[in-house]
Amino acid sequence: MDQQSPAMIQQKLIILIIALALTGGVVIATGMFFVLGNLNNPQEDSVLTAIFLGITAMMVLTSFVVPPIIVKSKESEAKAKQQKLSEQEYLQVFQIKTIIAYALMEGPAFLNLAVAHKYSLPILGGLFLLMIARLPWPGRIDNWIRNRMEMQEFENFQA
Repeated sequence: MDQQSPAMIQQKLIILIIALALTGGVVIATGMFFVLGNLNNPQEDSVLTAIFLGITAMMVLTSFVVPPIIVKSKESEAKAKQQKLSEQEYLQVFQIKTIIAYALMEGPAFLNLAVAHKYSLPILGGLFLLMIARLPWPGRIDNWIRNRMEMQEFENFQA
């Protein structure tokens, strides 16, 4: 991965832009929270609040569970065909897993906006920080692809 084609470099920047755009959704939801005046008038705690908090927690956890399943599925598919995934194919898998993870984190932002309970602002802040911490910088993408390709070589060597 020392010499990368301009197309791969561009694809990495596209992945970063997509992640930033989805992170922007959380920023917009936070802005809407303030515009709608929910900070001064939060709704009372209710069963609906508890349900939405549970849904939020489940979606955030799912954002950590589903992407690795997608990666394993693609690798298993290639292994069944006795093929290896290329750097470009891993880059495409990374893009898919990133979009799914970020979409699963963006959804709770708007869900909490709809309920507007006293926990909405801390949840929005937590979602924003989590998304920023998981941003797919080009170096992070390179490391992930390199690790996946090394694991692929190791598994093929043992078989």
